[in-house]
Amino acid sequence: MDAADGAAIERRLSSLLRHALATGSPFDIALVLGSAAELMLFPEQEVLEQCTAAVQQADQQALRGLVWAVRHRSMRSGKSVRRFALDPQ
Repeated sequence: MDAADGAAIERRLSSLLRHALATGSPFDIALVLGSAAELMLFPEQEVLEQCTAAVQQADQQALRGLVWAVRHRSMRSGKSVRRFALDPQ
């Protein structure tokens, strides 16, 4: 993946995650986080906390487990992990 493709993917993930958080859909939040994690891309820590809180409110064990796995992978990846911010739109 070249730099332009990587930036485009980060922008799209950012947009999708922003929309998922805005709608409050725990399924969509977990789907975007899991997809991003497969690419070793993670939202900024504050955004990850927002996602965790939103999914925990839904009280769906499988989605909570997925978000926990993403958080764990993010922490284990260390400081060199690629993080993206939510787009401001």
